[in-house]
Amino acid sequence: MADWVPTDAGEPADEIELADLDILGDLTHPLRGAIFRRLKQPHSAAELAESMDVPVTRLYHHLNRLEQVGVIRVVATRRVGAVTERRYQVTARSLRLSETSNDRYDPRELSQAMGAMYDFAKLQLQREVETGAFHGRSNERDSMLALQGLNLSADQREQLVGRLREVIDEFAALDDPADGAGGQFVLFVAAHPITD
Repeated sequence: MADWVPTDAGEPADEIELADLDILGDLTHPLRGAIFRRLKQPHSAAELAESMDVPVTRLYHHLNRLEQVGVIRVVATRRVGAVTERRYQVTARSLRLSETSNDRYDPRELSQAMGAMYDFAKLQLQREVETGAFHGRSNERDSMLALQGLNLSADQREQLVGRLREVIDEFAALDDPADGAGGQFVLFVAAHPITD
């Protein structure tokens, strides 16, 4: 079988901002989200199908869509008979919703996009609980689930959010998809003022 020939795609960026809410919808789709997470390391459709235990034909549409919206790209190709096989990787190791998105969209559209993020996080946690992988207190050293209401001044809220961002950025810099011993870890944070 022919060797993989790298494209000129280069290494993924550390982070990109998403300005389009539709892309958020793509990433919270269960199968597309799983594909995106696995593509922190380069994979072909066949390699993804094997690791995800799904038919390869089920993946092509989703790979095309993720490539179309710019969150994955082809990083290598090779000839297999008359076919060119492609290997994909993420365009950035992490994605962040652009803060300007809040001003550009109708509140109902923004609400639906945010709801999709919450639903995605909820479904992942429910799956871990249902399969027995998450045991609450027995996992307290490497897992946490909290819903905390705080009475904070505007300055204190700003400090808290700033410190959360610093911690997330610090640990995001340690993210090494090549480190097989690490294992995947999900962090979902929502911190916002509420009205009474």
